[in-house]
Amino acid sequence: MDKETNCTICEKPNPTRTTIGTSLNHSVKCRLCGDYEINLTLESVLPHEHISRRKILSAYIRAQKDAGFPPVKVREYNYKKIIDETALPSVLEKIELLILYIGDKSEGEFGRLIALDSSWDHSITYSPRHQEFEEIQRFLEKEGLVERLHDQTQNKDFHKLTHEGWAKYYGLKKNRIDSLQCFVAMSFNPSLDDIYESAIKKAVEDTGFKPLRLDKIKYSDVIDNKMLYEIKRSRFMVADFTDLKGGVYYEAGYAKGLGKNVIYSCQDTEENKKRLHFDVNHLPFLFWKDSNHLYEELVAWIGATILKPEEINRIGQLEK
Repeated sequence: MDKETNCTICEKPNPTRTTIGTSLNHSVKCRLCGDYEINLTLESVLPHEHISRRKILSAYIRAQKDAGFPPVKVREYNYKKIIDETALPSVLEKIELLILYIGDKSEGEFGRLIALDSSWDHSITYSPRHQEFEEIQRFLEKEGLVERLHDQTQNKDFHKLTHEGWAKYYGLKKNRIDSLQCFVAMSFNPSLDDIYESAIKKAVEDTGFKPLRLDKIKYSDVIDNKMLYEIKRSRFMVADFTDLKGGVYYEAGYAKGLGKNVIYSCQDTEENKKRLHFDVNHLPFLFWKDSNHLYEELVAWIGATILKPEEINRIGQLEK
């Protein structure tokens, strides 16, 4: 294990690098970026990228680590794509990210103290500088959502969610019953455009919801922060596995892990049925022949399984 003077991505000191096998790839552990893999060729190229762009890459890698994903494999063919397609959060979203981070790290333990070091942790909120990260902390304190405690013996700041902070945290984590958004995960193959327009989009709208398909995101080993954010704020998902894209598997699994209702569909061919992965082929699929068939199936399925906000509120009133 070697120690480099500075991290190639964020320029922070003393990351550790471990050679992976006999290859030129290295596993890197950086306090700011988190864990990632990189090769020697890219390590000579990245310093030529402006530091502002490398900070986006740093924040992206950290977000994947904090979400529990494996280390990001940063390569010549994908690092620019990660930087260009990572949707930077708004100020409000940065505030929410810090609340979620403290709550997640607390692991459900009320009053648990979470250490935060602005010099090393500002990538949590995609903040380009530690000063903004400190402003976010002060805002949360002022709003009564977070309490800060300083340990003089360790010379460290610790944070914990207040009663109001926990309420805000669970409000962000839970499925939002007031959301009318339906996230659509599917192949962007032009041959399926009619399926989206005439079947999926139309069925979702006709049942009172709003479809969202992020056409500009190309499926690869890049996980886009905007995509994850939109899945979190969606009421449910329609995942069409036609073309068997890896991104659809990931998005459907991510939504299911959040407790979202996922409607699975796929074109009805023997090839598709044979090639569906074992971890989804046992699920209730809507196998469709054409757009009319899928539209009818989706309208029936959504109507039977997805409650609208007003229906949930009505049930709540009846149960009082």
